[in-house]
Amino acid sequence: MENLIENNLENGPVEAKTITPQELREIIFDEDGYKVKDKRFLPKEEGGVFHYFRPEDLNTENYFSIIKEGNLITGVAALQKSPFTEKLFWMKSISIDPEYQGKHYATKLVEEIVRFTKEQGYHLEVSSYSSREAKAKLQRLFDEFADKYGVTLVSDK
Repeated sequence: MENLIENNLENGPVEAKTITPQELREIIFDEDGYKVKDKRFLPKEEGGVFHYFRPEDLNTENYFSIIKEGNLITGVAALQKSPFTEKLFWMKSISIDPEYQGKHYATKLVEEIVRFTKEQGYHLEVSSYSSREAKAKLQRLFDEFADKYGVTLVSDK
């Protein structure tokens, strides 16, 4: 489930992979499962850096695609299986730590999402909750990687 990207940066190699909510929970929370170890994963209003991530998402989303620099998660995206359509993932959110924006991590994360979707034999619907500008940029990336991996994108309109 992982895709190692050939980069060596200050924190280590850059890696994109898709993990389960339980795997992300183990990264974020301490052993008792209640206290957040990495404060960047707190809700934004409590000082978290991942604008669209909420810890409660760990109870509802089916997979999380992440981008890491060494052991540090620098971006996270939530994928959920559609309860209405078989073999369809909803790409619900994508967030990059502001300190790591501008390094093309969103591009790498989108590629991982599409690659994983293909691996699972699913189609993909991209969320319409983004701003118009963000949605246009992401749509271009999703279109590019959907063509590359042969994944069908489903319109949310």
